[in-house]
Amino acid sequence: MNIHKDNSRITLMKKNCILFLLLLTLTSAYGQGNNKVGHRRAQHVVWIGIDGWGSYAFRDSFHCEMKNIRQLMAEGAWTTKARTVMPSVSGPNWGAMFTSALPCMNGIVDNANGPAVPPVAATEHGLFPTIFHVVRQAYPEAEIGVQHEWITIKYYVDSLDCNHVKHIEEANAETDTPAEAAKYIKERKPDLFFIHIDQVDHVGHHDGHHTPQYFDCVNRVDSQIGQIVQAVKDAGIYDDTILILTSDHGGVGKGHGGNHPDELNIPVVYCGKGVKQNYEIPSVVMQFDVASTIAYIFGIEQPQEWRGRATPIFKE
Repeated sequence: MNIHKDNSRITLMKKNCILFLLLLTLTSAYGQGNNKVGHRRAQHVVWIGIDGWGSYAFRDSFHCEMKNIRQLMAEGAWTTKARTVMPSVSGPNWGAMFTSALPCMNGIVDNANGPAVPPVAATEHGLFPTIFHVVRQAYPEAEIGVQHEWITIKYYVDSLDCNHVKHIEEANAETDTPAEAAKYIKERKPDLFFIHIDQVDHVGHHDGHHTPQYFDCVNRVDSQIGQIVQAVKDAGIYDDTILILTSDHGGVGKGHGGNHPDELNIPVVYCGKGVKQNYEIPSVVMQFDVASTIAYIFGIEQPQEWRGRATPIFKE
């Protein structure tokens, strides 16, 4: 008997077994963080994503009123120094917010209809685990909704985990976005509701960033935010809700995607139950921290594959 050959064969089999298990782990649904743990800090999260909203809108020299946004900041925790992932374009940054991961991990490296490269880990739906999937796994009966103006958003949110996915046509977005969002909030009182608003980005590309048209559009979107907040109040869930405002990128000229600070620096606002008031967040905030923070709000241990951290925004 050739003992050396047999030992070599056993060693090779062990290595192959380890490799198989590793590949199985990477390609299966995430193995950790899919159970409820800890304290649920709010029953409802209403998350508004404003496409193309740069932090430069807060410079005093631009006189951008944003009265509803500033009211949420006064009543909550905020930063205007949050940072995009690279490149500073929509797909990778909404993807990072949804998955708490870098583009090289979730595969969303551009504005394609879904991951352009295979993700390093995937759920049974074939996508890197999103916050919508994590909430669904932890709370099977949860009401989860997504409303979006940019059609491509539906490829990033893992819509199979959502009860409600609605696309708002660009031509009627200014009236339909707040109206449809308000209707869904009042009728279904969602646990998690993401509302994507694309109007600011459109003006940035058409008229340019740092223009009067751009700031006028920001103020019109601010009015829509006020209507959505009022709907949360009318639904009787405001006292048990956390409102979130985020952006995917800013811009320079009529574009974005580079490394200018006005492209990279974006606002993040949290307001609601248990959140510190008039609190400027001193810590570093990255796009991939948003999903981690929402998981923390829902009392869910985040998946091992995620790279974000919950932002410290609560009073205790």
